[in-house]
Amino acid sequence: DACRACCLPARLVGVAAWTGKRGNHTWVEVWDNGWHFLGASESEKLDEGWFAADAAKANTHEPLNQLYASSWKRTAVHFPLVWDVGIDWVSAVAVTGRYVAAR
Repeated sequence: DACRACCLPARLVGVAAWTGKRGNHTWVEVWDNGWHFLGASESEKLDEGWFAADAAKANTHEPLNQLYASSWKRTAVHFPLVWDVGIDWVSAVAVTGRYVAAR
């Protein structure tokens, strides 16, 4: 909300289940001539979060291991909510390819 209040487009990105390890994570992407990620409370530079290496290992064949960005626009893709995977009304954009390509 703080980013959008300053006219900086931002969205929530996350993974429901990391590939090869336990847990999940969400982070923020902001638009600056393209989408860039940052941890919500970390001080790293853009595109250098602690989670970048794990995100680059996302399993592109397993939906719960893929990365999704939330979207206000209705899409055919839904953001998997780890606490209730039956909820399918949170629209998303699949962004796994961008993170895996950054390996």
